[in-house]
Amino acid sequence: MVDISELKTQIANLLMAELDEDDNFNPNILLSKVELAIRDVMAKREYGNSHYTDAKILEELSTRYFSTITNLARYDYNQTGAEGQKNHSENSVSRTWYDRNKLLSDVHAFVKIF
Repeated sequence: MVDISELKTQIANLLMAELDEDDNFNPNILLSKVELAIRDVMAKREYGNSHYTDAKILEELSTRYFSTITNLARYDYNQTGAEGQKNHSENSVSRTWYDRNKLLSDVHAFVKIF
C-alpha cells in the first residue's frame, strides 16, 4: 500500500522526467503543485462525507485519480507566473489556457441520501 507522501513522490518523479529539461525547472514548486492537486481531488470528493477508510481513500487516489492529480499538478506548474490568465501573447508566441475545472470533471463528490 502506498502512503500519501509516496504517492506525492511518484507523481512528482513522473512529472520531473517531463519537466527537468526546462531551464527554469523548480522541483520545490512542482512538489507544492502535486500536494495541492492531491488536496483539490480530496476536497472535491468530500471524503469526510463518506464511509471510506484512510486506506480506501489512498487506494482510490493512487489508482482512479492518479492521472487527474498528475494532470492538475502539470497544469498548475505550467501556469506558474501566469496564474489567473486565460491567454497570453508575447514575442509572437500565444498561449490559451483551458478551464482548470475541466481537469476535475471526472471527480464527483459523495452525496448523502436522507
